[in-house]
Amino acid sequence: MRFSPEPTWPCPACSKGAMRIKDSRLSHTPAGDLAKRRRRCCSKCGFSVTTYEIPAETYRKAMAPAQAAEQITKIRKILEAAE
Repeated sequence: MRFSPEPTWPCPACSKGAMRIKDSRLSHTPAGDLAKRRRRCCSKCGFSVTTYEIPAETYRKAMAPAQAAEQITKIRKILEAAE
């Protein structure tokens, strides 16, 4: 599976621009694990959001096993549809 170096999606505010990564840095989750903190900004209207990306292992530890399997399946389907 190939990922683009900078994944984008439509802006939730204007639906016309693409959300691009403006700033990226390592951060800590409340549990003390590392996460990528990314500031994303719309190319058209300037709307911005912050996202946190955590490793799958950290996510699995935080979720009950059945919930984690269900969420991972949903994420895989979303990624496959995006290709």
